[in-house]
Amino acid sequence: MDERLESILNSVSDDDFTTVARGALGSTSATLTGSPVFSEITEAHYDLRTVGIVKVEGTARTSDGEMPWSSVVKVIDINADPGRFSYWVHPEQEELVYENHLFASDGLQFRPATCYLASNTVPSLNLIWLEDLTGADGAPFSVSQLFEIARNVGEFNGFHHGRPLNLPFEPATDRFYARWKDSPSHSMIGGLTELRDHKSTRTMYRNSAVEATMEIYSLMERLNERVKDHKRSLSFGDCQPGNLFRRDQDTVAIDWASLTLDPIGVDLGVLVGSSTRRGRNGPEVLLHEKQIYESYREGLASQGCNVPADDVRRAFFGQFGEFLTRTGVSPFWTATSREDIPKDISVENIEKHFETPWDEIPELLAGIVDHIPGYVEELNALLE
Repeated sequence: MDERLESILNSVSDDDFTTVARGALGSTSATLTGSPVFSEITEAHYDLRTVGIVKVEGTARTSDGEMPWSSVVKVIDINADPGRFSYWVHPEQEELVYENHLFASDGLQFRPATCYLASNTVPSLNLIWLEDLTGADGAPFSVSQLFEIARNVGEFNGFHHGRPLNLPFEPATDRFYARWKDSPSHSMIGGLTELRDHKSTRTMYRNSAVEATMEIYSLMERLNERVKDHKRSLSFGDCQPGNLFRRDQDTVAIDWASLTLDPIGVDLGVLVGSSTRRGRNGPEVLLHEKQIYESYREGLASQGCNVPADDVRRAFFGQFGEFLTRTGVSPFWTATSREDIPKDISVENIEKHFETPWDEIPELLAGIVDHIPGYVEELNALLE
């Protein structure tokens, strides 16, 4: 743990630790025994305002005796340079979600992590103390788990469709389109044909041509312009598996900084698309993608949300198509020798996400690229 993060946690008062311990234990009279222990949860923080995420463990005395407690605290520096994510990531929204316990009483199986305390006693820093989810099921998820998660996401989108939001902030709109505009695919697509004969490109495109990815890319702008006219609902926004956990049949979501009003189906596109790039089961996810999609539709319908099927499918592609494109242009970085990899690409993070050594990633991605021609055909039909 770096010195700044450790210093921040050491400045937390006993009163705050007591509040968190009481929340974690469900005891209003618990008293601390001993000093809490910190262990940083090492994840890449794409938003530069995130100082760190730390698991905090301690013990407290209750009417049942001395009990262990734990929490995960997210430390956010509101005044830090947000970098390129400022247009769709709003940490002040996340604090308000937790501070006001928003969405916790919706009666849905898609819910925020329980918040024990949201404090800003340190100038310019927000500390959000959440339930410890390190023992829950997390990414990468199995296909059967994705069925359940997709249904829960559909329930969330369907529940909030047409309802008054009554939020203490104004959510952004059409962030899916802004994210497409900021996609790294734009700068990478041109290098695909130049790498056509490279070993890793031939491995990935063993059963198809690079033109399939180029066509998906060319269709995305037309698609997203059309999707902007579709019905919207409150969307989680950053519905990637790293922000989701399964606990007691619930899908527990963290990182509520990207809430948005987006067309219905966008959340599922992020979930499925990013799940193809998390762990080694991307090809299996695509083999069952239609069933995952139907599970999401069932979640919508369970909340009385009946949106035209083609509209939902187009909105789904609004983000899913971006992940397909990004996978298809991946030879632009897999074909580069490790010594020449750009500094903004972390080999370690990519290997960790795919749970695969760098040199074996093209073979893994081939099972995803195999599906791209079929999706080109479907996209063309949806745009007729």
